[in-house]
This record gives sequence, structure tokens and C-alpha cells, in this order.
Amino acid sequence: MNEALIRRIATWVLVAGAVVIVGGLGFALWQSFSDGARPDTRDLELARVALPAGENGFVVLESVVPMVKWDGDLHMYSWSILRKWDQGKVDVLLAQNEKALELLDKALGMPGFQFPDVKSVPQWNYLTAFQNLARTRAYSSINHWNRKDAHMAFEESFQGMEFARRIENGGGVSVHFVVGVSLEALALNTIVRFVPEASAAHREELRAVLSRLEPFEDHAASFCNGLKTEFASWNRSVDDVVARKIRVWDLLDSGGYGFKPPPVPDFLFQPNTTRTMLAETTRQILREAPLNYGKTSREPGQLEKLDKMSGSELVLSQNVIGRVIYKSTAGQMLYTAVKRYRITTMFATTRALIAVRLYWLDHGKLPATLDDLVPTYLKSVPLDAFDGKPLRYSPVNKVIYSVGRDLTDRGGDSAEGNPDGDRQPTVKIGW
Repeated sequence: MNEALIRRIATWVLVAGAVVIVGGLGFALWQSFSDGARPDTRDLELARVALPAGENGFVVLESVVPMVKWDGDLHMYSWSILRKWDQGKVDVLLAQNEKALELLDKALGMPGFQFPDVKSVPQWNYLTAFQNLARTRAYSSINHWNRKDAHMAFEESFQGMEFARRIENGGGVSVHFVVGVSLEALALNTIVRFVPEASAAHREELRAVLSRLEPFEDHAASFCNGLKTEFASWNRSVDDVVARKIRVWDLLDSGGYGFKPPPVPDFLFQPNTTRTMLAETTRQILREAPLNYGKTSREPGQLEKLDKMSGSELVLSQNVIGRVIYKSTAGQMLYTAVKRYRITTMFATTRALIAVRLYWLDHGKLPATLDDLVPTYLKSVPLDAFDGKPLRYSPVNKVIYSVGRDLTDRGGDSAEGNPDGDRQPTVKIGW
């Protein structure tokens, strides 16, 4: 190869390298210098009044965490532990957790729960123990029912609901709300299990359960508080990124789920722009909290716009990492909102089921419509939280159901073994 050609190739390599460097620096400057001012988010701050240790049930439950035992052979999922019964294993489980259940009762006798204040990159290891403790309580409830003690069976179910509600309202981020409503669903499932077997001797118990369930149905306040706490926790994490206490990719692993994104340059993240995006979305979700699901924005803020962007458009856009973090966090908020509508609807279907059972015990047949239950058994027909209309009911198919997320009446169905499946929430009339 002659010397002139070599020099020409070297020149082109140098020019190409210079173009890449200058282009990269220009891209970095374009990303870095377009961040706006920090938004005012004082309206999203949640007033937090410290609960004295002597009144805080969480202080008691902290000592319970290491003593909770769980049998790995038992079903781990909230909706499936009720489908299999092994009396020997249940007896062992209850004996191992006798002290833990006593301390749970003590904690529930205190004025409230208050979880530790939100921190950057938090961990919530205690929630696993709380879930297993609630599952143990569900086994205890069913154990009482099997031994013909209906009063204690229902009482244990309500204790489980109260525990779940305390978790939801303890000032924790939204994962506490999600765990809480899943444990409420577990407690409700025990009651749904008992209702078909309830006899005329259980009439008064059923009426008492019916009246006690209604106050549990509203989840708006705990949902909104969890959302504000979630935003506060996330905002503190962004502060730590700005202060160089953590790196930007730690925001994608702040839940401690084990996902470790590859290193990315900080200039791809505009903290204030991202704060503004998430604050606007949080406000919109909070504004829509009083509405039924059908009247809410399914993709509030910039989620719809981001969903329509191709991968290359996203990579070449400003604040690419901020957009990814925003989409992940806002998506989690919407997931939490759907969980809220599902649990509210589940309370409604459970109340309707109990009322139908009482009608059957009195008349020896199913009601023709749910309107037949008013006013003797219900003040009004419970509403479907997804579309705001009365729950659907089919005496022929023996189901009470919701239209679910797609807002389409398909006659009722449910994901087998999974009440959180993306189908129509349905309760079967099993008699």
C-alpha cells in the first residue's frame, strides 16, 4: 500500500473520530442544557404526624418478623392457599406461629401503624413476613370454620382485613397498598369460601358480616396517601442522584427487585424535567381518584405519547433515561390504581353474595335480580367500581360479576386460581 493512500485513510479516520466526538459532545450538551426549573410539588406532600412508639403497632410487629414461620409446601399465593387443605401441616403452622399471632393481635389493639419514613432506595423486607403472617391467619380462620366455630372463623377473617388495612394506611409507599389489598382479598376469599356452607343457623352471623364489610369498601384515602408517599420517595431518590449519593440507574432498582441496569451517562437524565412529568401524572391520577375506572385516563400524562414512540425515537429523544424512569414509575402507579378498583369491586361482590345466600335461606331459591335484595338485605345494589353501574348477576349461570378493565360485559369469568388475572372479577354462587 503506498504512503499517500495510508495518509488518506488515516486522515479520514481522524475526521470520522472528530465528527463522532464533536457529535457526542453536542448530543450531551443538547441533553444537559435543556433541563427546566425544579417544579413546585408541595401539593403532593403528605402531612406526616409522628405516632408515638407506644401507639405504633409497627413497633410490635418489627419483633415478629424474625419469628414468622412458613411451610414451603403450602401454597404461597394468596388466592390458592384456600384450595388445598392438609390438617397436619396446618396444625404445625399454627403452633409455630402462635406467639407471632398473639403479637399481631396486640399490634392491632394499638391506635395505628406507621412505617418508617421514606428514604432513597428503600427496602421493605418486613412485608414478606407480614404476608406470611396474614396467610397463617387465613389458615386459622378456615380451621375454625372446619371445627364448626363460625363466629371465630369470621372474626379471624376480619382481623386479617384489619391487618391489611393497617398496612395500606401506615404511611408506606404504594407497594404497601398493593400488598395490603392483596391480603384483604385473601381475607375476603375466606368469607367467600364460608358463605355457600352457611346454614339457617348462621343467619345472624351473615347479617353481622354484611354490615361490617361495607366500611372496608372505600380505598380512596389509602390509595391517594400511598401515591403521595411513592412520589415523595421517588423525589428523594432524584435528589440523591443530583447530590451524587447514588447513580441515575439506581432509580430503576429502587424497589430492590434485583434488576441491575447497565451503567448509563448521567447527562441522559434531566431530573427536573422528569420530576415535572411524574408530578403532572401523579396529580392527574389523584384528581381522578373519586371516579370509577371507566371515567379515568388509562394513560395519563405523557404515557400515551411514550407508548407510541419507537425504540429509535426514544433513544434519540432528550432525557431518554428520564423518560424510561418516568414510564416505569407512572406505570406502577397505574397498576396500583387498578388494584384499588379490583379490591373495591371484590368487597361489593362479596356483599352481594352474602345477601343472595340470606335470600336463599329465607326463600329457598335465588333472587331473580339483585334488586330483590333491596331493602331487606342490602340498602342498594352494590356498584361495580370499574364502570360505576350496579354489579351484574345471572341466576342461570350462578355468578355475580364486574365488567373488569375492558368495561365489556361478557357474562362473567375469572382467571382460574388467580383473582388478580386480567379478566372480569367474578364470584360464583356455589350452591
